[in-house]
Amino acid sequence: MFRTRVCLGALATLALIAGIAPAQVIYANNFQSPVGPEWSATTTVTAPLAPTRQFLGEFGNGTISLTLSPSLFPAGPGVYSLGFDTMILRSWDGIGTNDNFIVRANGLDLLNTSFSNNSDPPFNRQRFSRANPNGDFAGLTDANEVNTLGFQFAGSTRDSVYYFQGGDRFQFNYDPISGPLTLSFLSTQDGGPVFDEGWGIDNVSVSVVPEPTSLLLVTCAAPVVLWRRRRLARVG
Repeated sequence: MFRTRVCLGALATLALIAGIAPAQVIYANNFQSPVGPEWSATTTVTAPLAPTRQFLGEFGNGTISLTLSPSLFPAGPGVYSLGFDTMILRSWDGIGTNDNFIVRANGLDLLNTSFSNNSDPPFNRQRFSRANPNGDFAGLTDANEVNTLGFQFAGSTRDSVYYFQGGDRFQFNYDPISGPLTLSFLSTQDGGPVFDEGWGIDNVSVSVVPEPTSLLLVTCAAPVVLWRRRRLARVG
């Protein structure tokens, strides 16, 4: 019984360690230095109210892509995760004018939603919330920051920031044999020039999602089963 308890204790400890081990980071960029050719656009902007805060942008209607070489994925096929921050700038109108924001991994939608920075109807509704990115919610629902960047529209500050980090990261399957990984950030807002409706992204990272610890559990549990059988044999 003592041996069983010791091994089960070790098993629990190893499982806990495996569960909290940091994921392997494949790519990360906070855009504080010149942007590399992996991005389809390399312009950056500094937030008016935060001179040390620089991010990729400012963009209008269109698509910005990040293309990563298969050589960056030595782990091979598996589940990966994407994290980023989205800056929604100026007069996004959400559901009212289909101001949508879409994120794709090799053509597969990870996020397809809309945002609103407005408080006046009918442009004060958006599809996004953390619980449901395709609903009908008040503008700025679940924004992590509101009016912290200093982007102006019609004489007032209008901006919001949404973090997709930690538990809000997006997971997807990818096999390097299929070719490069292309992550696309697409905006369909109707405002045209960025001085009306703009957007940007920051703190982009791609990581390996750790595999389940089933192999670890079997490896540790096997000696327990063997010892139990031997003990029963002696008793018999």
